[in-house]
Amino acid sequence: MENVSAVARDSRLGPSWSLCVMATILASLGFSLTSWSADPARSRAAGVRPPRTAQQNSNGEANAQNALAEKDAAGEQTASVSAEELARQLPKHVHPKHPLVPALQMAYKSRDTLKEVSDYTAVFVKKELIGQGYITHSMDMKLRERPFGVYLRFQDPSPGRQVLYPAGVNKAQLLVQEPGLKGGLIGTIALSPTAPLAMSENRHPITEIGISNMLNRIIQQWELEAGFAETDVNYYPEAKLGAHPVRVIQTSHPTRRNQFKYHVTRLFLDQETLFPVRVDQYDWPAQPGGKPVQVELYMYSSVRTNVGVTDRDFDPRQYNMR
Repeated sequence: MENVSAVARDSRLGPSWSLCVMATILASLGFSLTSWSADPARSRAAGVRPPRTAQQNSNGEANAQNALAEKDAAGEQTASVSAEELARQLPKHVHPKHPLVPALQMAYKSRDTLKEVSDYTAVFVKKELIGQGYITHSMDMKLRERPFGVYLRFQDPSPGRQVLYPAGVNKAQLLVQEPGLKGGLIGTIALSPTAPLAMSENRHPITEIGISNMLNRIIQQWELEAGFAETDVNYYPEAKLGAHPVRVIQTSHPTRRNQFKYHVTRLFLDQETLFPVRVDQYDWPAQPGGKPVQVELYMYSSVRTNVGVTDRDFDPRQYNMR
């Protein structure tokens, strides 16, 4: 295992789900194929201790079949849905011997574990490539699955900014409240989640935020990709996110094709709960032989489930939104 590298910094930043543009960016997350960088200190995850790549690991740990074989049978059974359940959930176009099938089997199991989660609080960190620069935010989150609702309070940058979105309320608009004098002058901003201004600095609308939505995007991606060849899958069952044990599934495609949206995808599953806690997405290198370009990172830490989030948590008056 390699140690994490130093924190990188980017030069362009804007707010999520807000009309205001901020001038500077605070600690962002760098990455390369052979070194996994530390996360911002306030993300509450010190970084990732990386698994070795296929080239580094002469024992073949990165090989999908060997990696699975290293785990005891009982452990693997608890990390995957049964063969019967797999057959039920797997799309008909997917051949059962496709390399992505074991990855989907684990992702389906992760999705099953989330069925018992009605709400949660967490620290949410996102890094997205927008235009020519990165936008990074760290936020405290409350989320309820049904009916869907989310409340965000920003840590970095613009600490104190609040974003509230309860589905089916406020004419299906999200509410943004800036902190301090700016918030007092402007008041609460109401904005459609898919309005150009809301999407100008986000790759996904707020309606797609959350652990379940993050996992569902990966499952849909892999189900689509499983209809084609040219997919490599590696498993790292003993990786670490900070000091926390996680399983990592990495998929990659050697050649850019229309059916492949990303060059490299990494899904991090909590070792104990199998909850998805992080996703990294990379585009193909700008030049042959170059480094893949990170386009998305979404991470959830300090997750507390079923804490009893209620309608009161999505009442604007609770947060002095007016």
